[in-house]
Amino acid sequence: MTTLQSTTLDEASVEGASPWLLLSRDELRRPAGKPLLRSSADGVEHEVRHMGGSLWIVTTWPSGARVAFLAAHAPGGTAGLAVESREGNTLVARLETVVGVQEVRVDLPSGKRRTLRWRTTLRPTTDLIFPFWPRDVVPLDAEGDPLGARGLVHAAQRGAQGGLLYASLTRPGPGTFLYAQNLTELNDYCEATKTSPADRVSGEWPELGYSPPTADKPLAAGVEVVISDAYVATAPDNPADDLAAASAFLDLYSEIYLEFPRPRPVYRDWPRRVRETLRTLTHSPECYVEKQGRRFMLAYVGADDRPPESMVQLAVLVPLVEYARSRGEIIPLIDALRDNLSAFYDERLGTMVRWLPGEEKLLEGREEHMGPFIMDSWYLHHTLQNLGRLAVMEDAEAKRLFLASIDYAIRVARRFEYRWPVFYDMRTLEVLKAETAPGAGGEHDVAAQYAHLMMLAHELTDDRAYLDEAATAARTLHGLGFRLGYQANNTAFGAGALLRLWRETGDDEFRDLSLVCLANLVRNLWLWECKYGHADSYSTFLGLPPLQDAPYLAIYEEFEALAAFHEYLDAAGDDVHPGARILLPEYCKYLLDRAWHHYPSELPTEGLAESPTSGHLDPQLSIPVEDISEGWTKAGTVGQEVYGASAPLVFSTRHCFLVGEGGLVIRCDYPALMDHLEGDESRGKARFRVLGDPRLACDVRLVADHTNALPEVELKIKGGRRRVEGKLVDFGGLAFELPGDAEVSLSWRAPEALGEQAGDAGKGEGQGSREKKARAEAKGGKKGRD
Repeated sequence: MTTLQSTTLDEASVEGASPWLLLSRDELRRPAGKPLLRSSADGVEHEVRHMGGSLWIVTTWPSGARVAFLAAHAPGGTAGLAVESREGNTLVARLETVVGVQEVRVDLPSGKRRTLRWRTTLRPTTDLIFPFWPRDVVPLDAEGDPLGARGLVHAAQRGAQGGLLYASLTRPGPGTFLYAQNLTELNDYCEATKTSPADRVSGEWPELGYSPPTADKPLAAGVEVVISDAYVATAPDNPADDLAAASAFLDLYSEIYLEFPRPRPVYRDWPRRVRETLRTLTHSPECYVEKQGRRFMLAYVGADDRPPESMVQLAVLVPLVEYARSRGEIIPLIDALRDNLSAFYDERLGTMVRWLPGEEKLLEGREEHMGPFIMDSWYLHHTLQNLGRLAVMEDAEAKRLFLASIDYAIRVARRFEYRWPVFYDMRTLEVLKAETAPGAGGEHDVAAQYAHLMMLAHELTDDRAYLDEAATAARTLHGLGFRLGYQANNTAFGAGALLRLWRETGDDEFRDLSLVCLANLVRNLWLWECKYGHADSYSTFLGLPPLQDAPYLAIYEEFEALAAFHEYLDAAGDDVHPGARILLPEYCKYLLDRAWHHYPSELPTEGLAESPTSGHLDPQLSIPVEDISEGWTKAGTVGQEVYGASAPLVFSTRHCFLVGEGGLVIRCDYPALMDHLEGDESRGKARFRVLGDPRLACDVRLVADHTNALPEVELKIKGGRRRVEGKLVDFGGLAFELPGDAEVSLSWRAPEALGEQAGDAGKGEGQGSREKKARAEAKGGKKGRD
């Protein structure tokens, strides 16, 4: 069994210092007076100090490592400082400064709360423009000098992602911390100044952390606004390598997440959206094109100016098949799409291709990746992995095409030594574009995606050679750290494949590499709710952008990530990493709400793009827009995404359990494992396990078809002393708030069934009641589908 060698994490270099840091240096090296507040947690000391003018929080690790956090910046000094309250480990202070009155609330770690938090508001004395404001994280050496401290930055904010900074100190001693700026609290600032919090948390040593967006539009005099709301979690030691850094990051992130303000998700009727989607996909001529005697789905509504694509067909087909199997339904569109797959197989190359052969003329003069034999590295694997998923579901044609193409995929992998470029020529394997950006390398997560492909091949053939291929590819991921992620859905499926590779081989390296994949995804989450500009009409909380530098959330990559997270949690079982146990179910919960606003019918007209890049927008169609952005950009700028239309199918298949013929639905917004389900809308019972962490809650609902009345319900959690009471909710049935990681028993009986039972007991069974009972028992004997 091969064990990978640790990769040493390198110190950040000091590139220089700003005039502000040099001025603050004397304050930090010679703190005067006693701390305003002090606490200690897990050996880490925290002190709140008023030094010169500004208010600082100095955190010191047992090793001597130190960081000063700037809670309130007072340019020119402080005219007055008043401690408004001091209770336990909480301090509220008021600072009068030349720019206005700042109020700071500091909560130091204590007891069960292990995170540091400070929240700062500003009431300007005059209309105030922000051309500069210092960053709020300054590492210090043993003498309090920021220029003498050393350390490294593992990850920092990119674009509109959460305002994160993950770093370790090395001189004067080790200590690791994760900083998170609660960007949700900055909505009023951004609305007033017409700015965005994107790219505002820096990882440039030694001036780290957050600085409010610079603006030409002023804050109004006398109007209080939040300018910072920061959280910090600490660890005593430094991670030895990128594998340990990923695991520690998930620990610290979940620790902050448990303290973070979170919106309450809204229930969405995805089963209803399924019916609308199936009608649209089947009948709307804006969604498909007829070529070569076959029907092909378009990528975007009305975008018939390019050849059909193999990935698009499978992106719709796979969720259709999953849904039909879970519901026992026949969906005619499945056969139409299945019949077109072989048209994408190139006999000369021995593989599936991207564009429909014979339609190459439509590619002339288009983008760099749109050539007949130009392959984007992730694309081939995505097409093949969806064929493999169909093959596992016993689709003979998909299995034939998958196995016929797998040798080509292996040849490509070996040609590039398991480190894929961005674009290559499918015929010659010549590299056409090597790097995503200068010095950044190629599409790093394709190695994990390839491992997923090989694990599917192993499942279908039981051939050990595919396991060896998966292991070889996986080992090239070592050392990438937070540079691993490229495309979110592929990274997510890759994480699950690496976990299954660990199960097959027993090599812990693959389990740890799966955590590197997850850490790359979690690092990219939008850990904030944008509510300025157009975003006032939709939610962004916990959104996952499709690419590491994408400025928007994309529905297709998100629902594929949800599907991958279900698989990951199932494969991990009780061995799931504690951070993943918290964060993956929470991601699913919020996506079920957030995705609803990708549909143009759910957005105000003024918030929709007038001229999308691809096709056009039609709010009458149940097809989502690809892109939702932070508030200053309109939705649907890319287009209305036909290949993302399967979102309701994916959500319904994985989060909604049909009772009997479907007159009743059990819906859980966390992933859940159904152990037993029987009965119909009149009576029945179920046992299931809700995944997740018991410190967080999910929503479980019993939802009746509009023609049926809700039954009387009893729900109990294993280990609980009494049943959990449900709440009647508008348009949503009966709702229960349950903790994560709960084993649940649920039973229901319609009022007429209860009355019938009482009548039978008093009068004996008549013919009519016996027939009713027989019908009920016949229905109750049908096993529910997991």
